[in-house]
Amino acid sequence: MAKNRRTISDIQKALLTNTQYINESDSVNKPVEKVVEQKPQPKDQANIDPVVLKQFKILAPYLGESVDDLINKALNHFLRLKSLQLDQAIKKITEEE
Repeated sequence: MAKNRRTISDIQKALLTNTQYINESDSVNKPVEKVVEQKPQPKDQANIDPVVLKQFKILAPYLGESVDDLINKALNHFLRLKSLQLDQAIKKITEEE
């Protein structure tokens, strides 16, 4: 069985067939981007991370509450903590002056 010998020029031609150059137009090989349309959200709603939402869905039946109630309680607790932090920061600033 005879071996098929390739010359350097054959190897270079094979390598250059899939080569793109910097100044070459990208329109030929540019992949088509899919446009995902998002539903407009009402102003009184916020995006919740899917992982966190899944955790709320697991925790809510365990606590015997609805998912919406649990999210509202968590949000109220978070806002209460932030309000306390803001009050403490204001007191600290007014004491320094």
